[in-house]
Amino acid sequence: MSNGNGQSLVRSNKATLRSLLEAPETRAAMERVLPKYLTVDRMIGLAMLAVVQQPKLLQCRPQSVLQAIMQAAQLGLEVNGPLGHAYLVPYNTREHGMVCQLIPGYRGLIYLAKNSGAIAAGEARLVYEGETFDVEYGTDPKIVHRPRWDIERIDDAIVAAYFVARLPDGTRQFEVMSRAEIERIRQRSRAKDEGPWKTDFGEMARKTPTRRGLKYLPISNPEEGRKLAMALELDNRFESGEMSGVLPELDSEQSINAAVRARTRDRMGALKERIGATGRDVTPQTTGRDAGPEPEPEPDPESTPAPGPALAPAPVASLFDAEDSMPF
Repeated sequence: MSNGNGQSLVRSNKATLRSLLEAPETRAAMERVLPKYLTVDRMIGLAMLAVVQQPKLLQCRPQSVLQAIMQAAQLGLEVNGPLGHAYLVPYNTREHGMVCQLIPGYRGLIYLAKNSGAIAAGEARLVYEGETFDVEYGTDPKIVHRPRWDIERIDDAIVAAYFVARLPDGTRQFEVMSRAEIERIRQRSRAKDEGPWKTDFGEMARKTPTRRGLKYLPISNPEEGRKLAMALELDNRFESGEMSGVLPELDSEQSINAAVRARTRDRMGALKERIGATGRDVTPQTTGRDAGPEPEPEPDPESTPAPGPALAPAPVASLFDAEDSMPF
């Protein structure tokens, strides 16, 4: 591709992305899922700032960038912001060309774990060659880490990483991984030679024991626990090279019902136009996912089928149970 054509594509993608983000349906979808402390304008602003900071994002399909931003909104994570919750990362795929993927950061995982009630606080740290680092297991497990500031703290000098969580009852739990263990995880990733493993090894090294440590913690807030589980699943898909779709299962049941009702009304409108003046009565039927707070018309007991079962909550623990279910 010539430089002129490349610049034309970038300008076109930027205009398309801004149009997608500013579309009324996009703003409405974000408003439904964003937590109170995040506004639609802030999410859009952070997304456009990410494009400025990472120009390669403009080579991605604009729809994939929008998809990643919607995923972040559903999880309640800022993208490419100062909090380090999540990042928009351009990723080259054989099947779809250049696409944008949402990558949760280790701070984002800790934030979601706190919201879920799994932990009261958490931190992830790196250990560099030449520092004092002792780990004891058994009946009184503990870590002793004495950092040194007179040494070169570069990626090549990282020898281990660990995650420490303070649980709601005051006890502490930790996970330690050596450089060799972290490297084995990286080698299993389809993105081992590009993206954050290449540009931000230290951040990925911190996230590796954080992921593993969070898998075994109990969840006290199921709704927020689902967000943590899905953030971990997003990370799995990135590592395995899967395309990650928008996560409608993270919507509240109320917003799902509202969306289903809107789609049902649209379908019924189109159906009525096709039927015309035939005199047939066309009444949408209630399903389990469409059972919402809005009153429904009085059903005809002879013609209206019984509503289906209520929407069952998605399982949370299943993503945390099996060690083999995750690359970390």
